[in-house]
Amino acid sequence: MDPPLPVYVQAQGELKNDCRVKNISENLAGAKDWATTYLCAYDSPFDLHDLKITSAYQMNKGDLRMHWNGRGYKTILDVMMQKYPNNYAQLPIDSKILLNTSVTAISNWTSSVTVTTAKGTTFKADHVIFTPSVGVLKATHGEMFHPALPQKKVLAIEQTGFGAILKVILRFPSRWWNVDFLSFVWTPQDKEALVQKNLTWLICLGSLAQAENNPKVLIAWYAGKCIPQMERLSEEAIRDGHRYIITKFLASHFDVSMPVEMIKSSWLSNPNFRGTYSYESTESGKGLPRQLGAPLVDENGKPKVLFAGEATHPYYFSTVHGAIESGYREAERLIQLYQTNV
Repeated sequence: MDPPLPVYVQAQGELKNDCRVKNISENLAGAKDWATTYLCAYDSPFDLHDLKITSAYQMNKGDLRMHWNGRGYKTILDVMMQKYPNNYAQLPIDSKILLNTSVTAISNWTSSVTVTTAKGTTFKADHVIFTPSVGVLKATHGEMFHPALPQKKVLAIEQTGFGAILKVILRFPSRWWNVDFLSFVWTPQDKEALVQKNLTWLICLGSLAQAENNPKVLIAWYAGKCIPQMERLSEEAIRDGHRYIITKFLASHFDVSMPVEMIKSSWLSNPNFRGTYSYESTESGKGLPRQLGAPLVDENGKPKVLFAGEATHPYYFSTVHGAIESGYREAERLIQLYQTNV
């Protein structure tokens, strides 16, 4: 899909030449607002002005629309652990995975690394592959690492953009819509009505999209400055907002019903994530993902703490395949270390 801003510029020229279109400035402003929300959803900044104009991001080859046929996102983990398609062939690692266990400190990384959890448990290791989100690093690196991180690493953490989007999943008694994607544009009068009803956060709604393999489910995508406020709203407030959207925009076109179930994401306020995915900020320079992913080494130059995660990938940042490749990269780094020293 082409980015929307060039489309907006093209539309501007077309509208100016079309005498049938009234309130040109108002229409263009609405289109610009929608394009801004779209780009914020695509890259996750709260403010589009924080987003770098040029980008090193590359599209991956293959089918970008491939889904898991209703099995859920965890399918990729099942594939990697060889639980799928044959559960009997799975790797024997379940017993080594500790759930509900937060890491609070990584110490002595210049020698034998010590990892401490919130439960007070400690682990000794020759090497640690650390895969936190940039949001977690931004919030906790000062107290997590002992000794402190090198200044170059701290600078990479601070300059990497990391924001959040929000999704609301809505399940209905039946499917009453006949399209897979619905976008929303707000007029100045619409915005004033939202202020009066205390629903200004709805301006950050980019679209309602059909959920794959779930015909009765729509996903509302939100992005931009409203996300922190939205995560603090009650479930009832979110539900009321979507009733308003459905009634205002869709009731005149469809025989609508209201959702019977709703799930709201909360990536920003979750202390284990503190956002969704990284982006290239206006402060980021060339090679920043590589600086972020550079390992902490001992006095002999051996990697002790290795960093992986989507933000450390030089051109697949913000993606799951980028995160997976970065994990393979750091595992390969250790394999090469020991093969060289054999």
